[in-house]
Amino acid sequence: MKLLRRLMKSRLVRNASNLMIGTVLAQIVGFAALPFLTRLYEPAHFGLMAVFITISGVLGKLLTMRYDNALVIPAVDSDAWALLRTVTLWIVLGSVAATVVFFPWRDELLGLFEAEGLVSLYLFFPLVIVGQGCLGLLTYWATRKDHFAAQSVSSVTGACAGNGLKLALGTGGFGTVGLLAGTALQHWSQLAVIWYRIRATRPERTPGVGEGLRQAVRYSSFPKYRMPQDVVNYIGTQLPNLILAAFFSPQIVGFYLLAHRLLQLPLSVVREAVRRALYRRFSEDHHADRSPLRVCTEITIFMALLVVPPSLVVMAFGPELMNWVLGPEWAPAGPYLSWMMVAVGSAFFNVPVVVLITLMEWNRFFLMFETVSTAVRSAVLVVSALFWSPVTVVAAFSLATAAANVVLVVGVLVVLRKRFYATEQIEPEEGKLEYSLQ
Repeated sequence: MKLLRRLMKSRLVRNASNLMIGTVLAQIVGFAALPFLTRLYEPAHFGLMAVFITISGVLGKLLTMRYDNALVIPAVDSDAWALLRTVTLWIVLGSVAATVVFFPWRDELLGLFEAEGLVSLYLFFPLVIVGQGCLGLLTYWATRKDHFAAQSVSSVTGACAGNGLKLALGTGGFGTVGLLAGTALQHWSQLAVIWYRIRATRPERTPGVGEGLRQAVRYSSFPKYRMPQDVVNYIGTQLPNLILAAFFSPQIVGFYLLAHRLLQLPLSVVREAVRRALYRRFSEDHHADRSPLRVCTEITIFMALLVVPPSLVVMAFGPELMNWVLGPEWAPAGPYLSWMMVAVGSAFFNVPVVVLITLMEWNRFFLMFETVSTAVRSAVLVVSALFWSPVTVVAAFSLATAAANVVLVVGVLVVLRKRFYATEQIEPEEGKLEYSLQ
C-alpha cells in the first residue's frame, strides 16, 4: 500500500495518466471496430496484412536506425532537433530508394512469404514506412517536451480515421486494400495532428545539416547496436506470422494475428503510457546522475502484479472470449489467445527495464541478449512447426518468450543493484524518497 500511495502521487503516474486517456479512447475505437472488421474481412485478408506489417516494420526500423530512441537523451533541445531533421531526411530518401531498387523483384520477394496478393499493393510499403517512421520521431520529441496531451489527441484521431476507412472500404468489398489503406491513414493522420500540436516547440535556432551529422555520430551506438537489436526482436516477434503461413495456411495466421491484437488492445493502454512517461523520468535521472534502481524496481513489481489477474482469466477462458468478442467463426483462435497471454503478459512488465537500457545506452548488451534470445525462440518455433500442431507451436513460442523476458528483467535489476549498491545503502531523508518518484 505504501508503494501504491507513492506511485499515485508521482509526476510519472500523472504523465502516464494523461497518455492513458487518449490511448484508452483510441483502443476503445479499435476494440469497437474489431467485431465489424472480422465480419467484413476474411482471415486470409488479415493474414496478408500480417505479412505486410512484418515486412514494413522491419524496413521501417532499418531506415530510422533507431535514432528516435536517442531523441530524449541530449541535454540541449537544438541537438535533439538537429538529429530529428537528419533522420527524417534519411527516412524519406531511403524509402524512395528501397522502393525503386526492389520493384523489379517484388513478385519473387513477396512470393517467398506466400503473399502474392501484396504484389499489386507494393506502393503501400513506402507510404506506410515513411508515415510510421516520421510519427515515431515526433512522438519521442513530444515526450522530450512533456507534450503528452498531443500524443493522446493524435492517438484518438488516428484510431478514428484508420478504423473508419477500414470499415468503409470493407463494406465496399475492397479486401486487403481496405486494411492497408486504413493502416496508412492511421499513421499519417496521427503524424499531422501531433505536428500541429507541437510545432511551436521547435528550437529558435535552426541547426544545420552538419550539426545533425555530428549528433548522429555521437549517438552512433543506436544504429550500430540498437537498430540491429530491434530488427532482431521484431523478426523474432513476427516470425510466427511467417512460419505459420509457410507450414500451415494464411487462415491460421489470421487466427494468430487477431488473437494477438485482441490481447494487445487493452494491455498496450497501460504499457505504452508508462513507457513514454518513463523515458521522460529516466532521462531526468540520467542527466542528474541519480540512481534509477528504486523507481525501476517498484514500477516493474507494480506492473507484474497488475497483469496477473487478466492473465489468469484469459488463459482459463480463451476460447469463450474469442467466441463472444469476434463471433463463432473465430472460436478456433481461442487456444492461441490463451497461450499468447503468457508471452504478452511477460512483455508487459519488462517495460521499465527496456526503457532504462535505452537511456543508459546499454545497446551492445541488449543486442547480444536479443540475438541469443531470438535464436532460441526461433529454433523452438521451427522445430515445433515441423512436428506439432499450430496451437502447440504458439504455446512453445509463448513459453520461450516469457522465459526470455524474465531473464532480462532479473538480470538488469541485479546489475543495477550492484552498480548503485553504495547509493542504495544510504537511507534517504524524509522527502527525498518522495522526490525520487516525482
